[in-house]
Amino acid sequence: MEKISDMIVEPCIESPYLTPLRLSYEQNGYVKAWDLLCAHGGVSIIIFNVSRNKLVLVKQFRPPIFYADFPASAKPKIGDRISVAAHDVTKGFTIELCAGIIDKNKSLPEIAAEEVMEECGYKVDPKNLEQVSCYRAGVSIHGSKHYLYYVEVTDDMKVSEGGGNAHEGEFLEVIEMTIHEARDYINGKGSKHAKIPENEMNSPADTALGLMWFLNNKAATFE
Repeated sequence: MEKISDMIVEPCIESPYLTPLRLSYEQNGYVKAWDLLCAHGGVSIIIFNVSRNKLVLVKQFRPPIFYADFPASAKPKIGDRISVAAHDVTKGFTIELCAGIIDKNKSLPEIAAEEVMEECGYKVDPKNLEQVSCYRAGVSIHGSKHYLYYVEVTDDMKVSEGGGNAHEGEFLEVIEMTIHEARDYINGKGSKHAKIPENEMNSPADTALGLMWFLNNKAATFE
């Protein structure tokens, strides 16, 4: 378990990752306004280790998930310190596909291959990444484009433990799921890797999309 401590709610004055905006416009004679965020797009990668017939994913602490789990009547406000010892921080840990934001002047497959190396420790050729889909994320908030890829790896391609870029404060745990475990997770039967209520997934939508795509299009080849 990661050690989470010294948590305080602060105003977001500026950020290299997002910018809050309000878009005012007229639609069918009605004057309207919509609050939104300008944010980076991203890549997500479905990784399947053919040496062991297992999907490779990551587990990490997501502060927005932890914060969102507070009931509205008890939501910490700006300036509040949060007693980590008094709250179950495991609720903030998610199971996700390997992923990253698009913030480099490189091709999308190159960015995806770098994320696979950095987060999961596998060296892959960008040419071997198969694009599965391109979709919009957070359509009511930022609407950025995200690209979903698939790649197969072997144990021989493992060159490091992965775990993210610690120099940037990124701490990930690489986890594996059998095809059966992935199917159970998608069907709301939980996971040994996270504390998740029945019929829930503590995962973003791209992880659900990626796992369902794999189960529908690739799993039969390996079962």
